[in-house]
Amino acid sequence: MSAADRSVSRRGEDRAPARRIVGAVVLVVTLLVAAAAVSQIIAVAQARSLAQGTPEEALAWRPDDARALGYRAEQEFTDAAASGRPPEAARVFARQALNANPLEVRALRVLAWVAADEGDDRRARRLMSLAASRSQRDVSSHLWMFHDRLKARDFPAAFAHGDALMRHPATFREAAVLMTSAAGADGAAARALGERLQTGPAWREIVVQELAASQRPDVTLSILLAIKDAGSPLTATESAVVATRLFREGSPQEAYLAWVLLLPPSGYEALGNVYNGDFDGPPSAGPFAWTLNRRAADIAPGSGRSGQALSARVTSSGEQSLARQTLVLAPGTYRLGLDARLDGVGDGRVEWSVSCVGVPVGPIARLPVKRSADWTPLATTFTVTGGCDVQTLELKATGDGASVWGWFDTIRIEAARAEG
Repeated sequence: MSAADRSVSRRGEDRAPARRIVGAVVLVVTLLVAAAAVSQIIAVAQARSLAQGTPEEALAWRPDDARALGYRAEQEFTDAAASGRPPEAARVFARQALNANPLEVRALRVLAWVAADEGDDRRARRLMSLAASRSQRDVSSHLWMFHDRLKARDFPAAFAHGDALMRHPATFREAAVLMTSAAGADGAAARALGERLQTGPAWREIVVQELAASQRPDVTLSILLAIKDAGSPLTATESAVVATRLFREGSPQEAYLAWVLLLPPSGYEALGNVYNGDFDGPPSAGPFAWTLNRRAADIAPGSGRSGQALSARVTSSGEQSLARQTLVLAPGTYRLGLDARLDGVGDGRVEWSVSCVGVPVGPIARLPVKRSADWTPLATTFTVTGGCDVQTLELKATGDGASVWGWFDTIRIEAARAEG
């Protein structure tokens, strides 16, 4: 080996320990960085898990955790309110939380409470409004703003916060009651609620049901008419709530009028002494629409004719109601007519009847249906006397083992001259 080669070899041997030392240092530094990262991850996880229940322990793991600071501020405010001392500690923790995260909603809310406690309502409202605007899920800020705006009679703003509350299981019932109570007490609130309901929120039917149950029928009717006039279609259930309440309270004529007013425009074509007697009209609900025994009857394309018809298929034990509708016929003589196709009927009897509601007498009209291979017109006349203000039109199958398989259509009741 030449002298030059030996010199290069010695230099390589001299550098090897240095490279090993550098590699060891890099390894140690990498491990320290990794350990710090793991420690930080553990601290964040621990702070998160402890923030709500024991925020002071969470802060021991991570002193600048905004969520834990927010919970600690909330805790301090509650303790101060219970003991009667100034909420200064709550203010300090809330400000620290906002320094750590300017979007910390809980801290904004606590500062709003502190401002309200100190009599600065304007600042409290501004801070709470800011908190509510940053989170649709912060129930406390929306509830505070909801009550604040209700007291100020700023109903559009109040119901905007009510919208947020209606989307939470814990507060939707309270919000529904407060909104409907305000609407029942103040015409401006009723108009604002109607405007909010016109947008078709997912919770609209809940509020409509609450309105119908707790407020005067005229309040509910005016709100629903405003929704309808604004072009927001009412569901069948919404259209029937006022009529259902009035009917139960013993005002059938007023109930019928309210029900008619809330029908969709297409429903007026199906109006008559019998609503939707040809079964081609829009679906509806309430006492003046068809009520079907869904296990035995349905509205479906009619067999052997165009359009819809009432389909019945049942094996009856005893007496079974298949379909019925409430009527409000004035005293007079009428003709009940319909088309029927009864493909199958076993032992027993199938018939349509008209009876007086609340009057202990039998049916005032009976129209038996016989088996027929094709559509057959049937009719009978009957008389409604004074005192029979409300009637029921009903299809029944009677008799043990009575089986029905058939169709019914163009059911109508028309005024007729009394015989004799």
